[in-house]
Amino acid sequence: MPTPWRTVRVFISSTFRDMHAERDHLVRFVFPELRDRCAKRRLHLVDVDLRWGVSEEEAERGKVLEVCLDEIERCRPFFIGLLGDRYGWVPPAYGVPDEPSYDWVREFEPGHSITAVEIYHGALRNPAMAQRAFFYFRDPAFLRDVPAEYRVVFLPESPDAAEKLRRLKAEIRQHCPAFEYACAYGGIRDDGTVILTGLDVFGSQVLEALWSAISQEYPEEEIPPDELAVQRAYHEAFNENRTRRFIGRRNLVEGMAAYADGDSPVPLVVTGAPGCGKSALLAIFARAYANTHPDVFVLPHFIGVSPGSTDIRRSLRRLCHELAHHFGIPGEIPEDYEKLRTAFPQFLEQAASGGKVLVVMDALDQLDETHRARTLDWLPRMLPPGLPMVVSTLEGDCLDALRRRRPPPAEFLITPLTSTERREIVRQTLSEYRKRLDERPDNDQMGVLLSKRQAETPLYLIVACEELRVFGEFELVTERIASLPDDTPGLFSQVLERLEREHDRELVQSALSLLACARHGLLETELLELIRREGEEQLPRATWARLYRSLQFYFRPPGETGEGILDFFHQQLAQAVRQRYVATDEAARVSHRRLAAYFRRKADPVGGGRWEGNYPRGLSELAHHQAYGGLADDLAKTLTDFHFMEAKVFALGAQPLIEDYDLAFIPSLAASMRRLEGYGKSLRLIQGAIRLSSHVLSRSGTGMPVQPQARLPLEGQSEGPALISKLLWEVICLNTATELRQ
Repeated sequence: MPTPWRTVRVFISSTFRDMHAERDHLVRFVFPELRDRCAKRRLHLVDVDLRWGVSEEEAERGKVLEVCLDEIERCRPFFIGLLGDRYGWVPPAYGVPDEPSYDWVREFEPGHSITAVEIYHGALRNPAMAQRAFFYFRDPAFLRDVPAEYRVVFLPESPDAAEKLRRLKAEIRQHCPAFEYACAYGGIRDDGTVILTGLDVFGSQVLEALWSAISQEYPEEEIPPDELAVQRAYHEAFNENRTRRFIGRRNLVEGMAAYADGDSPVPLVVTGAPGCGKSALLAIFARAYANTHPDVFVLPHFIGVSPGSTDIRRSLRRLCHELAHHFGIPGEIPEDYEKLRTAFPQFLEQAASGGKVLVVMDALDQLDETHRARTLDWLPRMLPPGLPMVVSTLEGDCLDALRRRRPPPAEFLITPLTSTERREIVRQTLSEYRKRLDERPDNDQMGVLLSKRQAETPLYLIVACEELRVFGEFELVTERIASLPDDTPGLFSQVLERLEREHDRELVQSALSLLACARHGLLETELLELIRREGEEQLPRATWARLYRSLQFYFRPPGETGEGILDFFHQQLAQAVRQRYVATDEAARVSHRRLAAYFRRKADPVGGGRWEGNYPRGLSELAHHQAYGGLADDLAKTLTDFHFMEAKVFALGAQPLIEDYDLAFIPSLAASMRRLEGYGKSLRLIQGAIRLSSHVLSRSGTGMPVQPQARLPLEGQSEGPALISKLLWEVICLNTATELRQ
């Protein structure tokens, strides 16, 4: 499996008005170099500067402090502080939510600037973080050359502010690495901004200090987590999230345990209405059973939780890898789906012969249509002795396929929550944020909420509680509860309306449309580059941080490896986004084309088909978005581009390339592919040739030579890669000649 990429985030703290030059130098020179160094270790660098793209006046009007503190948490342990002679804006009150994570802020001495509070949170209050926090103090000597009317931007706000800054710098020097740097006056820009020059030494200090810290945190010789560990982290994070507030339904958990303790040869299927809590039930059952049966290997798999887990091939490979890892099952796990489908029951049998196993698979209905996965022809009709399997699905094709089996599986139907369970979910959810609903007869806010038609489902209640949590007018809470829609789709639609009011509607629509059309989510840096405005390299972090904070509850957990993929946690929200923003085929194609153009630039930044971007996700996602964007001509050219084939096999292996060719034959491209008559046969021939040689290409580790007839195998190297490359080259040449004759 290819080594996964991880994400490194760095928070930059500074005062507003006097640090434009330093922040610009970091963005233009330091972070590009640092990003290149990180990429060689398969690390995505994300620099978070919340001063960029927002004015001090805008910050004073917004809830800037809680956003900044949340971003510092996401960036730990890396923190950069830039200080000149200004202490920064001091808010009249810290104004953070009444939630446990902000208790220290409410108890903190008043009168500190936003910048100072950031520094205390990012470094000074946390000794463990201090050695990963770096501070840079600017020498004020340059001010002698700055015209008097422009010096005010750099001077202390008051004697009191100057004294506070002096004490802050002294405390920083005592606990953290701190550097002095000089600069020079370079003139005035047309917009009145002072130009500072001579920042190269400053930039080098930041670059080397950060790189040293990152290298210690992610050493080159360290074996990075493999794909199996990354996938496992996603499932473990999801399990933790779903079991944290599980309430009631003990009878169902006990019934599932009784099934697992028995000797039924067929799976147990758990079903129920959307939002009824199937995933949480399976998660709590898997954890409880593992705790009470330490001799049983419990293998939970939550479809849709990790990138690619809706792909049946990747899901089966993960299950096989986990079984092989735990039981020491020898042999290779096939890449090809048909071989994998045949091998999966064999892995189950070998595992069962080595000990007791329980497999838990959640959300079969979320599988992609690829390989006809929802027919469930990959799922054994009869399970080996000693291997029970619990699966869940909504009503639909997966459940129909299970019910047609003979013998049919046992079924558990999740019934609505009891009144007591509903009340406890609301109380427990809101209590985490020190909030509660009135339950007195004369103002029964709880009763009004529980009277909603879908308040019998956990998802409705949890989303409703989140909407009430972020509602800021206490005296109008009763009216707000009354205005909540009766069902979950309506509630999610209201969530989107709120986001549009609180943020720019076009920004919300653009971001969520792209996420809805992304195959397996998007990296945060990808999304910010995609939704940037004219003249920007990416959307300003300050703008994104506010929107992210509003969306974070609805995104899935990132996993312990911090891979940084953004994707919807609740499929019903994804459906609401599609209905609101990409309801038509053309609207969806527009988003897919934006994604295709973006991933093409990332994978082939120079252009001309050299594919030298060192960006595996570009190679991974391009063909998918060309296909679903209706770009048949572009897709055909990509899949007959030998440089693309070589780059993709080298970066990702042969199987993902093989599957790209199936995209040319999706129903929405049928008419276009008929027009490109010669390409259809060519693509099938190339796909077949790669499939026949996939085992050789996977072992070679060097991809396919660009000019196979001019590249001979090295001594001791298999002839396979060179021979199959020659075959591929001949197939392409043959079909190119055919096209030219037509």
